[in-house]
Amino acid sequence: MDSNPKRKGSTMKALLVVVIALLLFVGAIGTVLKMTASTPTTKSNDVPGLGDPVRGRQVALRPDVSCVTCHSDDGSRITAPTFKGMWGSIVTYDDGSSELMDDKAIRWTLKHPNEKIVDSYEPRMPNDIDTKLTEEDRVNLLAYLRSIGKGKN
Repeated sequence: MDSNPKRKGSTMKALLVVVIALLLFVGAIGTVLKMTASTPTTKSNDVPGLGDPVRGRQVALRPDVSCVTCHSDDGSRITAPTFKGMWGSIVTYDDGSSELMDDKAIRWTLKHPNEKIVDSYEPRMPNDIDTKLTEEDRVNLLAYLRSIGKGKN
């Protein structure tokens, strides 16, 4: 055994520094994991449960957006295709092409509202519609459309 008190004190100080560094490191990892787990993401756009359908319907009803002026949510036909059953269905465009209406397609439509027109409808969607929506609005609107999408009552 080493009986030198100075060396023993130095060893204890070094051990204490290592223990504190390890505790700080573990704490930092825990904080990062906690932040990552609780941070919402919209990268998985087709994940049911992402967003709030009730708030999404409120977005559709907002006067500045006014989706429901042209899109029904009960299946009835008005100026634009109904929202009921849209999400998850195959939509045919006036150029003969077709596409699955999922989150990606709806997001694209919001950014380019009159580039692909659903067959038998007119290009009437406001060109600035996407600028009126926050990302939270989009996520909630998509949740609403999923909630009344294909196979939903």
